[in-house]
Amino acid sequence: MKQIFDRTWAETDVGVRIFLLAGEKEALVIDTGMNGLDVRAMAAAHTDLPYRLLNTHADRDHIASNTQFGEFYMHPSEAAFYHNVQGGRGTVIPQLIEGAERILEGGAGTLPSCFLREQLV
Repeated sequence: MKQIFDRTWAETDVGVRIFLLAGEKEALVIDTGMNGLDVRAMAAAHTDLPYRLLNTHADRDHIASNTQFGEFYMHPSEAAFYHNVQGGRGTVIPQLIEGAERILEGGAGTLPSCFLREQLV
């Protein structure tokens, strides 16, 4: 992963970006790419903080390494597609915005605009 901002890293997996945002107490991984990269090891190389996963959506090019996480944040409208069409495993936590705000509390890196509350209304 390459550092792109203070406490923010990104990796490109065949055109799809994976982000790591580090807060004061926790970090947030955004998406896991399309080729089954070792996203947990990538995150651990940049922070000792505990981290959680948040998926922007459930298309295959954003969820390939989700199996490395037992649970993750995903918008509830994507959960059925993730489990039924994509065959995804793991527990979807539907509190997308509330979870992201809690994790990033205390000065994390830059949150991509797709997660701003007004973008989802």
